[in-house]
Amino acid sequence: MSLLHKGGLVLDSDVFELKTSQFKVQVAFKDDFDESKFEGIRITRYRQEGSVANMIVSGDREKTINAMNPVVFDVLPLTLEEVFTYEMEALGYTFDVKGDKMHE
Repeated sequence: MSLLHKGGLVLDSDVFELKTSQFKVQVAFKDDFDESKFEGIRITRYRQEGSVANMIVSGDREKTINAMNPVVFDVLPLTLEEVFTYEMEALGYTFDVKGDKMHE
């Protein structure tokens, strides 16, 4: 799968590799924490609500996060639609969910 943007190649990867190299991670801990707890882990998107963080991470980071003794730890593969959305958002696009339109 390739993703082009303004005549340049942004992403070029085998679909299987792409879907297995990025993951949605949901994690919670007993104590307070923030994104700095995950230093050294490649996070492309981070959102935290209360004691639960939702992240998009690249690579195999399961052992690293498990070693932190989380109370909740779920790992899910991204869909191709999610990969496309996150890559385009990284390029500065926003999505109009109602109209299903992209804006630069």
